[in-house]
This record gives sequence, C-alpha cells and structure tokens, in this order.
Amino acid sequence: QQRISLEQRRVELAEKEAERKEAGLAEPISKQEIQKREAKYPQAKSAISGFESGSNNMIKKLQQLKQHKGLDGILGTVYGRTPSFTDESQAAQALYDQIMAKGKFQELQNMRLASPTGGALGNVSNMEIQALGQAFGALSRIQGKESFQAAIDDVIKQIESSKERTREAFDETYQYKQGKIAAPATPVAPAVGGAKFLGFE
Repeated sequence: QQRISLEQRRVELAEKEAERKEAGLAEPISKQEIQKREAKYPQAKSAISGFESGSNNMIKKLQQLKQHKGLDGILGTVYGRTPSFTDESQAAQALYDQIMAKGKFQELQNMRLASPTGGALGNVSNMEIQALGQAFGALSRIQGKESFQAAIDDVIKQIESSKERTREAFDETYQYKQGKIAAPATPVAPAVGGAKFLGFE
C-alpha cells in the first residue's frame, strides 16, 4: 500500500508541475529567498537600467564611428599604428578611444554584484562580460576599413543580445513581483492515529 501511495503522490506532483508550466508559473520561492532578492532589488534595478542606457549610447557611438569621415585615417597597417594628423582622423581617434574605454561596461560588473544569490542574474552578467570583451577585442585598428566596419556590426549585435539576455534574467529573478510564481506546495497534515506525511502512508 505504501508503494501505491508513493506512486500516487508522484503522479500528483507531476500533474501539478505540468499545470504550473502550462500556466507559465515559475517554481515556488521561499520567503527567505524573496527577502534576499528584495534586499538587492534597488541595486539590481539600477544596474540593469544603467546597462540598458549605456548600451543604447554605445550603439549610437559605434554607428557614428562606422560612418565617420576620418575612419580611413586611423585604420590599416600604417595609420592604425601612427598618430592621427588631420582634424577628421583625430576626431575619429577620439571617438574610438572613448568607445574602447567604455567597452568594459561597468554596469555589467555592477549587475553581477547585485545578483541576489549568484544565480541567473549573476551568471548571465558573467557570460555577457566575457562575450562583450571578445567582441570589442575584434575592434583592432590594424585592419582594413571593411573588416573594421564588419567588426562594429558584430559588436552592436552582441550588445543587443546582451541587453535581451540580461533583461530576461532580471525579469526571471523578480518575476514573483508580477505574480508569476507558483504557490508553495501545502503539506498534508498527519492523520490522527496514523503516520502520514506529505500524502505518504
């Protein structure tokens, strides 16, 4: 009879899990875990807002650099290694330096620190820091204009992807605020005169 009860309980749990997924609800979160996340919420919200704003500004600057009139004067095996001389190339160089200085995205570092448990938000931030670092590493000036412009397009795509993934991680971490967390399972009270725990006899 115990085996039957255990099997029945497994079926019930499986059915509840299927219902939870069908309803789009995440797994239950304990009150203690929610308290941890709430304590970090202002910092996490500020970090992701800063990252999204910084990302949008970075994309604009990258697009400006891609079409800059002085771009030819800072690229290639010669100009990529020597100082800029014309006003246009100096302006392009200044814009390039500004982009590379901001390319580390301090906002992602802040977001990683704001991760409530080192879970989704922190893990995603770590991955995006590495991915963006690699993308910006391809913006070497010692290459031709077409290659450099293609590298800019790749960086923009990576920034857009990073924005999407970090926003998804943030929303997942705090989705209980939108009521998208399933209610914790309610244990079955022990029966009088018997030993019953969580429905197991």
